[in-house]
Amino acid sequence: MLGAIIGDIAGSRFEFNPTNDYNFEIFAPGSDFTDDTICTVAVMDAILRDEDFGKTIHEWCRRYPDPMGGYGGRFEQWVCSLEPKPYNSFGNGAAMRVSPVAWAKLNAFGMLPMAAKSAECTHNHPEGIKGAQTVALAIHKAIELNNCFPQFGKEQMKALMDECLRFSGYNINLRKEDVQNKFDETCQGTVPVALWTITQSNSFEDAVRRAVSLGADADTLGAIVGSIAEAIWGIPEDMMMDALDYLPDEMKTVVLRFYSRYVPNSILRGYGDESAAEDILKEEELREKEQQNPNSTPMKEFQAIMLWKLGLGHMGRFFNGENPLPDKERLATEHSWKIETMPEKDVSKLLTDINLSDKDMRIIRRGHIPEAQEDHWFMYCDKEFIRYYRSWTGMCAYEAHYTRKDEHWHIDRLTVNHALGEFGVNGDEPSEYLFVYLLTAETGADATQQWDAYLKKWEETYFKYANQSKQETQTESIESNDDKDDVTLDDIYEEREIIEPSFSPTQEKRTTTKIKRQQDIWYVGYENHVCEVCIYANGIRRWADDPYSGIMGCGRLGYNSFRQRYTSGECEYKKIDLFIPSAFEKMRKEEALEKKRREEEERLRLYRKEQRLLKLDKQDGTYERKLIRDFIGQKLDGDIDRIIDFDFNTLKEDQIFGDSKGFAFSVDKCNIVQAIMSVTFGDLWPGLNLASIEDYTYNVTHVNHMHYLFGANILDQYFKGMQNFHPTEEQHKRAVKVSHLLDTSGNLWILPKSIDTDKDAYLYHGYTDLFLKAVYNVMTGKGKVDPSLKGTLYNARKQMGHLQGSEGFDKMARGLFLDDYLDYYGKPTDVLPQIWCLMKFIKRDVYFKAVDDYCTFMESFVHKRSKLIVKKLKKALGQENLAMKYHIEQMLEEEQQNEFSKVGYAFLKAISKLVEDKRNEDKSYLFKTLDAMSLEKGYALGLKLPTNVGMGDESSFYTYPIDKEKKENNLDDMPEPLTLSKDDTFNHIKVNRNAMGIWQAYLYDIAPTVLPTFWHGGYIRRTYIFSHKDLETIHALYPHEKAPLYGIKDMVSPKVKMRGTEGTIECCYWSEWQGLVRETLKVTYANESIISIKRIKEEVLYEYNCGICF
Repeated sequence: MLGAIIGDIAGSRFEFNPTNDYNFEIFAPGSDFTDDTICTVAVMDAILRDEDFGKTIHEWCRRYPDPMGGYGGRFEQWVCSLEPKPYNSFGNGAAMRVSPVAWAKLNAFGMLPMAAKSAECTHNHPEGIKGAQTVALAIHKAIELNNCFPQFGKEQMKALMDECLRFSGYNINLRKEDVQNKFDETCQGTVPVALWTITQSNSFEDAVRRAVSLGADADTLGAIVGSIAEAIWGIPEDMMMDALDYLPDEMKTVVLRFYSRYVPNSILRGYGDESAAEDILKEEELREKEQQNPNSTPMKEFQAIMLWKLGLGHMGRFFNGENPLPDKERLATEHSWKIETMPEKDVSKLLTDINLSDKDMRIIRRGHIPEAQEDHWFMYCDKEFIRYYRSWTGMCAYEAHYTRKDEHWHIDRLTVNHALGEFGVNGDEPSEYLFVYLLTAETGADATQQWDAYLKKWEETYFKYANQSKQETQTESIESNDDKDDVTLDDIYEEREIIEPSFSPTQEKRTTTKIKRQQDIWYVGYENHVCEVCIYANGIRRWADDPYSGIMGCGRLGYNSFRQRYTSGECEYKKIDLFIPSAFEKMRKEEALEKKRREEEERLRLYRKEQRLLKLDKQDGTYERKLIRDFIGQKLDGDIDRIIDFDFNTLKEDQIFGDSKGFAFSVDKCNIVQAIMSVTFGDLWPGLNLASIEDYTYNVTHVNHMHYLFGANILDQYFKGMQNFHPTEEQHKRAVKVSHLLDTSGNLWILPKSIDTDKDAYLYHGYTDLFLKAVYNVMTGKGKVDPSLKGTLYNARKQMGHLQGSEGFDKMARGLFLDDYLDYYGKPTDVLPQIWCLMKFIKRDVYFKAVDDYCTFMESFVHKRSKLIVKKLKKALGQENLAMKYHIEQMLEEEQQNEFSKVGYAFLKAISKLVEDKRNEDKSYLFKTLDAMSLEKGYALGLKLPTNVGMGDESSFYTYPIDKEKKENNLDDMPEPLTLSKDDTFNHIKVNRNAMGIWQAYLYDIAPTVLPTFWHGGYIRRTYIFSHKDLETIHALYPHEKAPLYGIKDMVSPKVKMRGTEGTIECCYWSEWQGLVRETLKVTYANESIISIKRIKEEVLYEYNCGICF
């Protein structure tokens, strides 16, 4: 519960930006609750109200459609669905929200089924349910053990884990390196890690810090660990209060209610006042009762309605007693909002006398840009006019002309749009009063007086029009129209059918009534009609002494469009309760959610497409080469040799080349360094590219560190260790120079996994020569072997399998340009004296001798190695460009000459014409294109298109006798048997016995994959790739500098071979559910006909799945 919420908030910043820093700030700027908190609160709410879990989670998630970090792809589809159904997920979402179940059901027999119910509304896969039940069981067992024992110690922890492991069968015998920086969203990948993290912890805060700093799915792992840790150790009071501050009031209320009912006194004590939660609950209950009684405070309700309809600013803040107006940092202009001009007709032009001070005018000139949907106004000011617009429609409501007069500003003319009546503003005088209210509120002054004056004027106008309406509607007869021959009864009255809604859902009372046409007066509704239950009508004050106290009206109905809805009993704005959305509001909200969902889907599609392309580029070397070229052009003025002495630490603020992918900046993590290392040493390490660096298969680090000898460099002003020996100024300057030299390319290398992790440990103290000796001993089996290093090298065996024994070591060392560390025979040798600043009893002269030797070696070694790296980099970039350019030219030239590709294109073109041809049933002219095939004499070729019934259908060709040809294009009239069976594909069709013949037979065979399909039949659809040019039509691929290769370096045009009565075909196609595929087929031929076409091999060249399920 709160433990899960705290873990979620703590990990929210690191969900897509993982950290390994244990000392991170838990409640930091930028932290917020995510979907994990929303779902956890929803489960609490479902338990409190005894509601269905799926329904409640769905409601809460739709209430918060865009939390920090968003929702997962399939869960977001579930949220957006109007009829959500479980989607067989085993993701960790079921486990992170289950904690309230364990507190509500303290009996394990009732708790486990409830935990399953809370999961299976979305995660109905057995692993998803088991993950949720395991977490609930852990919390339940922890509560039980805390009730039985005064302290929670090792024995209790063992009992807790034994119970969970017996139930789940999970393995929690893990090491930190097994789980660190491993992002796994599944239950079976997350829950065991959460249990293991609990076993390593000793307090609630320690558990949360460990979970988040693992660099995994930070917010969800933090939520699961936090929920279990709360049951074991409890939560510190200050953390409770900090977490509650992040929650909206409605979430906070649910949490307080839940703790009040199921965790007695816990949250109340933490709240500082034991009655605080109870008071909040009582206030809420009173508020709910008051809301259920619409007649309790009619005037306040009416004012609230008018404020909502005419709201200025963020009305949510207004009703909370906060300032609702937006800030004035942004200057509003005519381009700040989508607006319309003031119409020429249906407006009133009023003379006014409104004065504004210089101070007020300065505020008005900043304009008003709405910040919330409830803010119904946009305003900007130019040199002559102040213009107000309705924010939703962009309709110009007011246009006020102002001039400078004496020592103030004077508004002398006001143009009012009559369309304001749609929003309840009836008449010119109320319109002017409303304008004054808007101006007064905008300046920050107390506008209460202006608002009351507006309401009073509104009522006066309303009753004036109501009386006028009463006199007209009570008229029983119409005076003679002798003087107006052109006016008839139908000109005054029109007959309309009125639906009077009944409270019975199955009955509607229909009557026919004559309704008076009213153009210029207030339109009055009738009793027992749609207005009777509408809150907007109820909000209009009634007077007991007025004979029309039973008649209710709505300003909207003065306009034809609204009147038509009214007279059919279907006014879209009908609202029964201010706090319950009307059908129209629900529709608008659903439309907005649907639009947002489509926009988010498109954004995610583009993002995923970009990530796929980026991953492809990183895998084939495109990305790093382009990055290096851009770096040379932008940072080095086109001179690649400047890389030799370039200090990469200067890229700390660079967001492109210095990007450390979410980690704190360090030279070995930044983009350009990893790109240079990848290109330079790609021939040494198999599969080396930026993608393999990012998944930690390879690791870039410094060859040499100086902090053991010199101590930490403090802003180049002193070295923490060296200062103890009182260096001269010259020695200090040289040390600073060398420290910057170590951040150049010559002091960086790339190794598999993290085999040099221990290089800076006490065994080697950062000395590379000592470390290389240890590596040599492990690789050759000679000398003293470090068991930890041996294990690390074993884990990297896939990357180092080609480097065995002393020869392998020599190849690795020389490939990394480490010749200065080798002797004549290729063995590692001692290079530097092993001295460090914290050695005991070390003398000053001995220390500085070691410092001088270190600096001398580094000044030579780093510079020389940088030159070798740049030399190899030049060669790699140059050769790659020339080779790739030649390869592209040769491949495209060959593909253009491919005769099978040409026939393939002609076939696809012919298929399109066949489908469009509705006049000719006989499609035999297809064999003009497939000229190596022919029909038997007396037979024709038909085309069966899919029927739009059932679960799906496909198209197919069939043959039929010409003498039985149908007069109408209706397959139902065909005589049986009809040769639509897959085995009968080539019945009555002859095929030439050559390579072109079997290629055309293949095209004929795959025709259903390019012909029209219906619903589930769409799974077979393909886009055939006859050359690299066809890849440009694939939406999931995007042209880059190697276009049209897209990373597919070999030819994709078809290949056909014929041997005797058998042949083989290779052809590429694109499927939305597979990606780019090359299939190899075996074709068997006999007696001028094809016997069979069988797939014998399928190779996926580029994996892709659109994710669409019919």
